[in-house]
Parts: sequence; structure tokens; C-alpha cells
Amino acid sequence: MSDTNLPRIFCLTLKETPHRRQYAENHFKQHGLDVTFFEGIHAKNFGLTTVIPYMDDQPNWKPGDGPPYYITQGHVGCILSHYMLWKTLSYLPDEEFLILEDDVQLCDGFKDKLIEYKSKLPEDWQYVFVGHCCCPTDEWCYKQAENIYTTSHPPMCTHAYMIKKSSTKTLIETNSVAWSHIDIQIQKRTLWNHKLKYYVCKPPLAEQISINWPTDPNFKSLTS
Repeated sequence: MSDTNLPRIFCLTLKETPHRRQYAENHFKQHGLDVTFFEGIHAKNFGLTTVIPYMDDQPNWKPGDGPPYYITQGHVGCILSHYMLWKTLSYLPDEEFLILEDDVQLCDGFKDKLIEYKSKLPEDWQYVFVGHCCCPTDEWCYKQAENIYTTSHPPMCTHAYMIKKSSTKTLIETNSVAWSHIDIQIQKRTLWNHKLKYYVCKPPLAEQISINWPTDPNFKSLTS
């Protein structure tokens, strides 16, 4: 299949984690992918925190209940990194993008499978979960085409997702806040209210090392 059917690919990474970038470079080379690396924000080095509490899991919180929950500096950096990338993509001439994180693990034959899956997407797609976690069970997944589904509610994770350039405006507007984990923010503020039309690839074409195989210290979660 022709590479011209692939969206332009970006991978989020940090200059502070060279081992992860080296892994990703080798991994993408093995898959024959041309990937542009985008260096994000290491919030701890910048001294960045948030003052906006995440209270969704504490709906009956009262001042006497103890301090509210605030996301970690790692999560703040993750949000800012995706946000900066979206802003950058909004100025580029390309119309479609695949965004990866540097701990992604692509499936065998990823390139051809992505082209195949992409060819089956309805024209109205705006956001696609190429990889995901916490996907609804089968009874709440609705087949639109072979390997392409809609779901009762959006899955989670941002290690592999595809967007259109026109989607960046909505992603930026709905995530201009460091309030929760980036995938929760996208789920609750961008997708759950149908501001972007999303589809889910099943089975997923990518997994995430830091979640599924966190034994290597180089791939421990950066959001802790």
C-alpha cells in the first residue's frame, strides 16, 4: 500500500528522556515509518503545577475532608505537550495527523493495517483511537465497518490517536486547562459532549509500554 495514504506522523518526547526517544526511533525505523519528533514540556524542570483541583471523584467534598486532589507535575507537562503540538499542527499545511507517544508499541504490520483501517473510516471522522485502553465492553461497541467502531462512551489513552487539522481548534479550546489527566480531559471535555466525531479501531493497532509492561525503569510513567 502507498505511504501517501498515511497521515503525517508526530511523536511526543522529552529531551530529558533520551532512552525513550532512542527506543522510539528504532521502533519506528523497524516499521518503516517517517516520524517527526516533537519535544514537549518537562513540567518539573519548569517548576509547573496546577491550582485547579480535580474533584470529579469527590463530588461531596467539604473543606473538612482534607485537601482536594491535584494532578501531578507529570500530568501537567503531558497536557502542555499535547496542547503545544496541537497548536503547531494547526499552522501546518497537512490535513491529517497521527500522534504517538514515545512509549508506544506498534502492532506487527502497523503501516499497512493503519492504511487499511483508515480507508474504512466514515468521512466525518475527526478523532480516531488508533490505540486505547478502558474501551467499553463489546455490547457497548457499535460496528461501523470492519475494525471501525463507535462506542457508548470514549475510551482512554493518548499513546496513538489520529486527528484532522480541523480538529485542533476544538482540542485546544476544550483543553486549555490543567485539570485532569490528558485522556480524561479529552474524554470529558472534547468527546463525551460530541464536540468531535470519534471512532475506535478494534483491535487496537498500538499498546503502551509504560502501562502494559512497566518493568523497564526507562519506561516508568512520566506522569507520577
